[in-house]
Amino acid sequence: MLVDQLAPGYDYTREIVLTAQHLLGDTLFVRKGSEVVSFAVCHSVPLVEGRVTEEMRVLKMVAKTEADFDQLVTQLCAYARVKSARRVAIRVQGQYGDIYRRLVARGARVRWTDLRMSLHEYAESRPAAGGIVLSNWEI
Repeated sequence: MLVDQLAPGYDYTREIVLTAQHLLGDTLFVRKGSEVVSFAVCHSVPLVEGRVTEEMRVLKMVAKTEADFDQLVTQLCAYARVKSARRVAIRVQGQYGDIYRRLVARGARVRWTDLRMSLHEYAESRPAAGGIVLSNWEI
């Protein structure tokens, strides 16, 4: 799986399965030929029962390259329109300043910020193999 290539030890299978089982949203995959180059696990159900879908929340997002990331963002925006969501919410961790700037250049706006704390010498880091691995820690 792509995430294991980029960040060995990470496994988003549980999130993908639970999202499908509980009809919370979908997992979008972008392929080049037979190879998966990016994917996103997203929830599109309203946060409050009976309300319309205001946003599609991306829980996990993995891309082999920045170009693959850009293509996935384009697909997420198209999918959000199909789901009648007004916006796509992507949490970008602090070590991905370049990815954050790419999103802002595309017109993204900051709605909130998160502070993640970690123990000294156990901080989150970017994958050694390159690529992008975003997670909002839900599920």
